[in-house]
Amino acid sequence: MKHHLYFLLCILILASCKQYKIKELDGCWRLDHYHESKNPTFPYNLSFAGDTLHLMDGYNFKHQSNYSFNNDSLKLIFSNGKTSMVNFEFNSDTTFLFGEATFYRTLKGNCLSTQPYDLIGYKTNKLLNIERNTSVIHLIKVHDTAQVMINDLTLDLKYIPEYLINGHEPRPSLWVYIGKGIEFKDLLETYKWIRACQINRVTLIVGNKFFEEFYIQRDYISINDSTMDVFLRKEGFSPLPPTKDYSLNSTIVTIKDSTDLIKLRTLVDSINYLVQIDKQLELLEYLELNEIIRGKRNVVKEIKQLTANFKLD
Repeated sequence: MKHHLYFLLCILILASCKQYKIKELDGCWRLDHYHESKNPTFPYNLSFAGDTLHLMDGYNFKHQSNYSFNNDSLKLIFSNGKTSMVNFEFNSDTTFLFGEATFYRTLKGNCLSTQPYDLIGYKTNKLLNIERNTSVIHLIKVHDTAQVMINDLTLDLKYIPEYLINGHEPRPSLWVYIGKGIEFKDLLETYKWIRACQINRVTLIVGNKFFEEFYIQRDYISINDSTMDVFLRKEGFSPLPPTKDYSLNSTIVTIKDSTDLIKLRTLVDSINYLVQIDKQLELLEYLELNEIIRGKRNVVKEIKQLTANFKLD
C-alpha cells in the first residue's frame, strides 16, 4: 500500500511541476538580439498560452503548435501534424534557452497579432535558401476571401503594388507564401497585381519540412496579354509592353484539368511547345504542371481562359 501511495505521490509531483512550467511560460518571449540566429526562419518571437505555442519568424510567418515537456526538450506538435523536438532550458524566471538561442520575457504588446496559418502542404525537391534582401507576401484565405499579409497587416490584394513599388527601392526577389485554402484563381489574381508592377519572377513557398525548413517552387508569371490588358485598364495601370507571341512557331498544348497533365509527359525535345493553362485549373495541378515542365527550354506557358464561364440563374 505504501508503495502505491509513493508512486501516486511521484505522479502528482511530476504533474504539478509540468503545470508549473506551463504556467511560468505563459506570455510573450523575444529572441535576445545578442543571440540572434543567422537563419531568419528561426523564430524571434514566442507566445505561450496554456499548452499552445505561436512561433513568429523573421519573415512574419507564424506557426501554431501544441507543446509538452520531454526532459530537457520541448516537443512541438504543429497544426499540420508535423512534430519537432527542441532543446529547452530555463535560465531564470525571465530567460530560457530555446534551441541554441536565448529568449527573454517581454510585454504582450510586443508579440505581433497576425494570425497563424498552414501552408498548402505541397512538397518539392527544393528548400528555401535564405535571402536578406527580399520582399515577402503571405497569401491567405480570410472568410473565403483571398487576402495578403504584408508585414503585420492583413490587406486586400489591391495593396500589393503599394508595397512592391512605393516607399522603398525594388528588391531582387519576391517570395509568396501560399496558405491553405488558396485556389488557383486566387494566385492568378495575385499574379495580376504583381505583374502590373512589372515583376514576373516569384518564389512560391508551398510547404514546410520542419518549422525552419520550407519547400519552394520558383515560378515565372506568364499571363495572356489580352487577360492582362483587361485587368490593367480596369485598375488604371499603364499598358505593359507586349510579350512575344510563341503561338506563331510552337505546338500548342492546352491544359484544362488534371487529365490533361499526361500530355506534358510525352513532349519531345526537338519541338517547341506553348502550354496554354486554363485559369479554372486547380492550384495543386498548376504546381504539378510547373514541376513537370521545369528545366525544359523548349516549353513556355501562358495562363488564359480556355473554358467558358457559366452562371446559373
